[in-house]
Amino acid sequence: MSIEDYLNFTGKRASPCSERALKLAEAILAVQETKADLDKAMNGVPGYTGQHDPQDYYQDEQQAYYNACAALEAIIFPSDVLSE
Repeated sequence: MSIEDYLNFTGKRASPCSERALKLAEAILAVQETKADLDKAMNGVPGYTGQHDPQDYYQDEQQAYYNACAALEAIIFPSDVLSE
């Protein structure tokens, strides 16, 4: 990066990207965050679950992950999602 490329304290402003690019980036981050939450919840299932299925301990996180994946898919493939 050359000195001409720096913006801080120069009075220059960052050039924004498209709204579509921002939405895509946010959707990708949401998938990553919800996957991390799901992994944490799955790893937190106790060794003894009694009458409960181990999946009972992470269904909220599983659904949040699926929802985030579906939202990302809708951004990348909008016509495919509408036709299902």
